[in-house]
Amino acid sequence: MGCRYIYSIYDAKSGALVAKGDAAKLVGLGLFRDAGVLSTSYRKNRECKKPRKYRIEREKVVKTFVMTTPQKALRSMYIYSCYDARDKLLGRGTAWELVESGLFGSETSIYSCYNKGGVNDRLGVARMTRVSEMRELQPKRKAAVHRKAEPLRGISHPTALQWDVHDLLVYNRKAKKQGKRELSYGQWSAMGKPAEP
Repeated sequence: MGCRYIYSIYDAKSGALVAKGDAAKLVGLGLFRDAGVLSTSYRKNRECKKPRKYRIEREKVVKTFVMTTPQKALRSMYIYSCYDARDKLLGRGTAWELVESGLFGSETSIYSCYNKGGVNDRLGVARMTRVSEMRELQPKRKAAVHRKAEPLRGISHPTALQWDVHDLLVYNRKAKKQGKRELSYGQWSAMGKPAEP
């Protein structure tokens, strides 16, 4: 919320309304040199029983800001398209989406493949294109709540990062047993720090 004052300027002798408006309007009309002079004049006017030139009154106007439709947060992202030797589309998406689909092992290998001409014989990628697109940022998922009071194998007061590393190791151990892909800290965080693979 914000607030401002609307001033009413009356002639001291006749009582007629001379002007009404906010400080900027009254300064613009030439009645006062600046907003500071107006504020000072108002305070002095309140203390004076019989003003000589003007009688000044003011009322507070409270502005309430109404939330309109929230603007979507957009970000420029590279969208990769990978094709095989027969020009069949193998996959399309951001580096992270291509890793999630299983086409590449890591985001670094995608950047490396693109910079080396977009060819990777081992993965069957014969051609690669990249375009920049504006995409909506995904809201961050809530992080897992940890039990801060419990000690952690030799650490009496573990930090949030130490708990995260512990939870990631547990996650990767479970993923390995289930034959699923292990995650890096960044990937695991982006997924909302899940406890189960």
